[in-house]
Amino acid sequence: MRGLMLSLLSTIMVSLPAQAQDSTMQSHRRGFWLGFGIGGGSNLTSTLDDGSKAGFAGLFRAGGTLSPKWLLGGESTGWSADVGDDSWAWRSNLSAIAIFYPSASKGLFLKAGPSFAMISESRGTTVSVDGVDVRSSVSASETGFGATLGAGYDIRIGRKLSLVPEVTYLLQAFDERSTSTLLGDIPGTNSILLFTLGLTFH
Repeated sequence: MRGLMLSLLSTIMVSLPAQAQDSTMQSHRRGFWLGFGIGGGSNLTSTLDDGSKAGFAGLFRAGGTLSPKWLLGGESTGWSADVGDDSWAWRSNLSAIAIFYPSASKGLFLKAGPSFAMISESRGTTVSVDGVDVRSSVSASETGFGATLGAGYDIRIGRKLSLVPEVTYLLQAFDERSTSTLLGDIPGTNSILLFTLGLTFH
């Protein structure tokens, strides 16, 4: 995680001089746009998967431009981690997202929006049938609501293409209860912090 953060900071520092030379290109945001990113992050809730579990992250979003300062669209953000015992945890938010650029000629942006949230866990099992090992899996999931918040920076690397380092915070809310499924005790709230590096096409 520390290495990922240093890599993102290095990318920003190296690219800022070029960005400063042609900052007016940022005001060319218009029409349809889409973006994606990959990286890592941690599930912060201590009652779910022992908390602070590091994992992989990814996001995809698309939408339209209201003005050089405002974009509206949808964003799908996910996180996954190996939680041991041949099990994987999955967390995701599907959000209606608003992206705001404080300056139309700069790349800094803030994002926020309400979300449909999901947590799930799957575990692989192997059983012997007539002397043949058969691989199968069991899973459990829970859905709820939440919010997605974040900030990032568009580093223009082409007329319609930007490199985007970004930090995203996912808040999730569920019906708090104990279960006999792989999820165990489901918390009332769950939070995830993600760091990604991606591309946006304007």
